Order: sequence, then structure tokens, then C-alpha cells
Amino acid sequence: MEKLLTIIVPVYNKAYFLETCIESINKLNINKDKIEAIFVDDRSSDNSLEIVESFATKYDFIKVIQLAENTGSPSEPRNIGMKKATGEYITFLDADDWLDPEGLPILLNQAKVHHSDVAFGQSVKHSEKAIKKIGRFSSYKNDNDLVPYEIEKIFRAVGPPGKIIKRDIIIDNEIYFKHMEYGEDKLFFIEAISKCKTASMNPKPTYHVNRYTYNQSLVGQTDIIEKTKLNLTILGEVLKLELPSNAEFQAISRIVEVDYMSRLFKNTRFLKAENKPVFYELFDEMVLMLASYGKNIEDYLLTDTFKNIYQFLKDKEYQKLIEFINILQQGGK
Repeated sequence: MEKLLTIIVPVYNKAYFLETCIESINKLNINKDKIEAIFVDDRSSDNSLEIVESFATKYDFIKVIQLAENTGSPSEPRNIGMKKATGEYITFLDADDWLDPEGLPILLNQAKVHHSDVAFGQSVKHSEKAIKKIGRFSSYKNDNDLVPYEIEKIFRAVGPPGKIIKRDIIIDNEIYFKHMEYGEDKLFFIEAISKCKTASMNPKPTYHVNRYTYNQSLVGQTDIIEKTKLNLTILGEVLKLELPSNAEFQAISRIVEVDYMSRLFKNTRFLKAENKPVFYELFDEMVLMLASYGKNIEDYLLTDTFKNIYQFLKDKEYQKLIEFINILQQGGK
């Protein structure tokens, strides 16, 4: 029997968080006959598998899969989950996060009623410092019949939180998570959202992201240089995709402004870096890649601050760049 929603949860050594994660699914205000939760264990070395299997005897909506060997990232577990899914819609949940009992069912019903290919709900990040909404540009109002890739800044938040998408979109377009050390979410959701024709959004919280200190110590960290090299790979993949022009523009602009101008340069890490020439080389490689596809980076810079940063980089006025970033970090504009 086809379900309305499949929740795919990759699991690797998340024993401490699994009860909260699983109970958040059980507390969803929805008939459990309409959902399935597929937990895919990537050969955990703790007792994560035993915990999920124990809950599976308690809740019929839980399905458990263990991979033959560890794959090292959430990509393959998510891909396996998608292959096994029977839901009309799919959503992804990290094993250390949790779903909102009211918000997600409301978003799902909204998508179903309006025949939306994708729906965006509010995500909330929890840490010791604050509880705050993230990615608000994709869920700032209650609206339907939207063209998803025409929503302003839609690709600024391209992780799993707060998104449900029709399974047929993923299957028919053969979209899957590539095995990457970093950025597999970004590439997957850029392609998936670009293939959707209709979207809904809702400002109600649907997904809760765990960024408490204990969890952060367990989350793998990737060096900014390595991240930027992977972002160049992602940019290359995006440029190869046959995306609608507006979707391509938004995706490239996101990579240029967020992953390069902001995360590479507009921060104290850059100011403190002793290997600044490497940063400049990484930037030049990105500009050359765009040019090789007949694209000019200046067309994708939408913010004055980033336009200024680019001008310093273009003119190789690196000392002026450093002074400018210093001013920005001290609260200047």
C-alpha cells in the first residue's frame, strides 16, 4: 500500500539522539498508516542499530535497513532509502534532529491539497546560545502555486531540513546523492528543486536542527580549503545540468556569493589565515570555470558588499581587500 510520506533517516553512531528522533516521528499529528520511516544504518559501531530495531518492534511505521559496509557519508543511506520508499512524498531527517509534531503534517497536507511537487516549511536551529529560525526566505508566508526556483534566494538553504518533495520527481529524473565528503545536499536539492514545477510554503516550524555543543563535537568538520575545492566540483556539476535559466542563475549566484565571497573571504578566518594566496587561487579557479562556460562572475553578484570584494580580488588589491574585510568584521558596511 502506497504511503503519503516516507521519512528517510540515515544513521551512523547516533545512539544518544535516536529516541528523541524516533519519538518525534511517532508524535506527528497524522495517521501512522499514511507514513513510513526508513532508517538506514551505515554500519554503526555503537548500539544505534539495536535501538532502531527495538523501536521497530513497537512502531509498525519503522523499517530498518543495515548496509553491508560503512560508506562514510549520508549519501548512500539516503539513496537506498529513496529506492525503498513507497510514499507519494519524501522527506529527509538526520538522526540527531527531530520533526515538529504539528508543523510537518500541516505542510504535508498543504502540499497534497495543492498538488505541489515540493513544499518548504520553517526550520528551527537549537543551540545553547539561541533558538532561531533558519532559511526563512523559503517559508516566510503561507502560499501555494509557486514556481520553486523563482522564489528569491531559494538555493541559500539547500539541506534536508523543512523540505518535502514528490518521490516521482526524484525517481523520474534519476536524482540521487553523490558520494562526497561535503556538499552532497547542495547538489541534490539544487537539481531536485529545479525539476519541480509547483511549490507550497508555510511559516510554521516543521523541522528542528540540533546544534547543541555535545552534538557539534560529534559532527565531522571539513577544512575551508577542502570545502572550497568541493564547492568548485559542485559548481562544475551545476553547470553541466540542464536547468531552467532562472534556476541556474539562482544556483550559481548562491555558490558565488555564499560559498566563495562570504564563507571564503568575509570572515575572521580569512583575516587570520597565513595562506591567503591559496584563497586567492581558489577564487581564480572559480572565475575561470564560469568563464569556460561563457559566464561572467559579475552577473551573479547581487550584493554591493560582494561586488566590492570581487573588485579588490579582480584588481589583485589584496591589502585593500584585507582592510575592507576588517571594516566589515568591526561592524562597518
